[in-house]
Amino acid sequence: MKYYKIDIQGRFPKENRILGQANGEKVLNGKLFFDRMGKGEIIRNAPLFSDFFLQSYDKPQFWDWRLQDIHGFIGEYPTGGAWYISQRLKVLLEKFNIAKGFWFYPTKLLYKEENKDYWIFQFAAQDDGINNKSYIDFSKSLFINPNNSDKLIIANLEEYNTIRKKIEEESDYEKDIITQKISLTEDVDFITFFGINSEGIIVSEKLKKAIENFNIEGFEFSDINFEIKVL
Repeated sequence: MKYYKIDIQGRFPKENRILGQANGEKVLNGKLFFDRMGKGEIIRNAPLFSDFFLQSYDKPQFWDWRLQDIHGFIGEYPTGGAWYISQRLKVLLEKFNIAKGFWFYPTKLLYKEENKDYWIFQFAAQDDGINNKSYIDFSKSLFINPNNSDKLIIANLEEYNTIRKKIEEESDYEKDIITQKISLTEDVDFITFFGINSEGIIVSEKLKKAIENFNIEGFEFSDINFEIKVL
């Protein structure tokens, strides 16, 4: 199966505008919950988060110029891997195999003086000890040392993190492990690769086509520079 990198469309040169991002600074006790989520915790009993609003670095009168199915965050928000998504995008994502370590939190978005149902989609957390990188078989993947082009023998995530840190320190953080092939233990449609070639979020061709067919607004797709194989 082919995979693609997926990004949020945030700039619109034709309109000379930038996208407003979701700000949760008005959410009651928001920072308390967002800090926990940012540390990788899934909060299954979280309350309804109200009210988010859109904000950007543009003039305030343009913060609400565009509403799409996917927004990033600004101001006060859950760090560590999350999107701000519409109800229709949530319904679509639930039909696909998302790598474990995700959760959906209901929110209210105040947009042009109307309350909209939106969701925080957390996708880089721990779920019963399983996270996104738990789906990688490191021993059957292929990594290259950027300093000498030698193949790296890596057995597990712990070894990967150790070797990566050593390479970064030796090169003053200017170099990182080069990934040539990732072997997945399961056929997943949505997975994050933070720290691996900085590719970010990867989706299957099936999910990409579904996003396009259902006219989900706000995404950009691009090819990735390494092979992904499902074992």
